[in-house]
Amino acid sequence: MIKEYIQMISTHSSLIIKEAVNSWNGIDFSKHEPEIIKDYLLTPGIGVDYLNQKIASVISASSPYEIKFASVYCHQKPRITRTVNSVSRCAGSTLSCELGDLMTIFLLLDRDKNVIASTAKIMQAKKIDVLDSESQKCLYESDLEFEMPANLIEHSTCSNPIRTLPDYHEDRDKALSYLILNSGSPQNKEIPSSSNLSYHWSYHMQLTMEFKTGLTFLKPLDATENGWNCIINDLINIGTGKIPSTRNRGLGLDYVIDAFNDYTYYPEYKQNFPDGIPKLIIICKDKERQVSTE
Repeated sequence: MIKEYIQMISTHSSLIIKEAVNSWNGIDFSKHEPEIIKDYLLTPGIGVDYLNQKIASVISASSPYEIKFASVYCHQKPRITRTVNSVSRCAGSTLSCELGDLMTIFLLLDRDKNVIASTAKIMQAKKIDVLDSESQKCLYESDLEFEMPANLIEHSTCSNPIRTLPDYHEDRDKALSYLILNSGSPQNKEIPSSSNLSYHWSYHMQLTMEFKTGLTFLKPLDATENGWNCIINDLINIGTGKIPSTRNRGLGLDYVIDAFNDYTYYPEYKQNFPDGIPKLIIICKDKERQVSTE
């Protein structure tokens, strides 16, 4: 099912790149980073709404898939605490820093909304290509662990506040990057920043939709799991309320899938949560096939 999807979406790569560039038209880049991202996620006629009108509607009408771009804007972003081990490897400038400004999530679903594949990338936004926080740079490029804030632990499947990040041999570069807003030409800048590898946001969208960036995540297997799966589920779950022991782990992902239930009704594409990282979610649902038939 993944192979067929990639073959289909690759035929639309030119459309995705072109319209992802145009999706930033009308954004006021004189604003601060959080306000720019908020406009991109929520403002009608630009950003995510534009992606639905110019990309999702076209692909949905001409392929065996329903595509929808959805957004969740969060007003309070989590600040993590760097551990003694992390600071010993990379000193940084402060013990705490933001986890990120934007998360892109891609979900491939079967006909019955079962998850076939899911990926995520956390991005730190900067107006210009200057990494002014040494701690943020250490977190993204060096740290292998950090401590999650208490308000996210309340929503987590794991009560241990320590979270572990993937290393480079585990595709860390697919999980974390910088978003350089660059006054109208946003660039994805890869880690480590010393490589000076960057490409336009439009290619980030194409690569995400073709499974070439964004690190795979799943629902945590048990309450001891505290790695990438747990981090992403923490960030998804926080907007859906504290998880009672009677509920399934990874409830937040189920909530997201159901919250944007009609994948061809584009006016319903956005939600607001008080806490978490703002999210751009790309949902692609097969119109006919089921997991069990593969």
